[in-house]
Amino acid sequence: MSQTEVARSDPARRVALLGVPIEIGAGLRGTLMGPAALRTAGIGRVLDQLGFAVEDHGDMTRPALDGGNDPVPANANYYSEVKSWVGAISARAYELARSGAVPLFMGGDHSLSMGSVNGVARYW
Repeated sequence: MSQTEVARSDPARRVALLGVPIEIGAGLRGTLMGPAALRTAGIGRVLDQLGFAVEDHGDMTRPALDGGNDPVPANANYYSEVKSWVGAISARAYELARSGAVPLFMGGDHSLSMGSVNGVARYW
């Protein structure tokens, strides 16, 4: 059995890549290019060489704005947009964790962690 076949049969050796190209929570422009930069640098190839079965799920697209009537917390910039991203990322994180693969979220804006951690935690 090849290393790739072993990886595919062992859920702990499957990695699900998901790009999250956002920069609304970052202080500088350019973080939305994080997923593309990681792919260009060869993250999939390196993980494959390490014996992981890599599933690249592409990049998330910008979600529709959450039209809720929540009061905006003090000092919260881009609240509706961040809230929409967090909800969308959380749903995808849950799906990826449920698939048995180890989800790997690629981006440059730390705000994506609110959704990715929430979704994986909900699964576990």
